[in-house]
Amino acid sequence: MKRYFGTSAFPGNIRVHPSISAINNIYKHHGIDFPDYSTFSLHKKAEGSTLILLPPSVKGTKMIDNFKPCIEAVVSGWMAVRGNRRRETGCKGFVLSDHADWTELNRLVELTEAKSVITVHGKSNVFRKYIEERGVGTSDLTFANSN
Repeated sequence: MKRYFGTSAFPGNIRVHPSISAINNIYKHHGIDFPDYSTFSLHKKAEGSTLILLPPSVKGTKMIDNFKPCIEAVVSGWMAVRGNRRRETGCKGFVLSDHADWTELNRLVELTEAKSVITVHGKSNVFRKYIEERGVGTSDLTFANSN
């Protein structure tokens, strides 16, 4: 997030929810860097200027009270859809999506001459089948606590 919005926007620390930290660790294991952050305790209040990253499942829970006063924001590809920012009353909305479209995905595989592709979510079974038919190996990234 610091790289996306710029370091001057964050005079304090970055703290992330344990579930976000767990996903970040998977990325780190594969060589993807993140700005410095710490994982917070679910019951400890935030102090000073701190960017706190929470999963959407926390919205509307009492846990949010640990971080007030605060400015809430939603970061999602859904913020590009007209009306979604209005429905997130009291929140800022930033458009940032982890989805790519069919053409972008296939072009990326072609340009990189990928020998293997790991999918995460969405219609990944359809995409895997399509690129396997073109000779590219695939696998699905599964998380330790997924059902």
